[in-house]
Amino acid sequence: MCFLYNKFVLVSSLLFVILFTVNLYKPFTALELIKAIISGLLLGIIVGMILYVLFRWKKSA
Repeated sequence: MCFLYNKFVLVSSLLFVILFTVNLYKPFTALELIKAIISGLLLGIIVGMILYVLFRWKKSA
């Protein structure tokens, strides 16, 4: 669970949540907002884990 608390996951999650909520059309519903936030968090966690593994791999090599 330590990968959830590193800076890569935090930054990429915030970035994707902001991007997904900004791209909503103006008259959006609460369900669309919740879906945008959840998908942004999931994509941020995935991208953050990949960046975390790559930077740890580079540092150890």
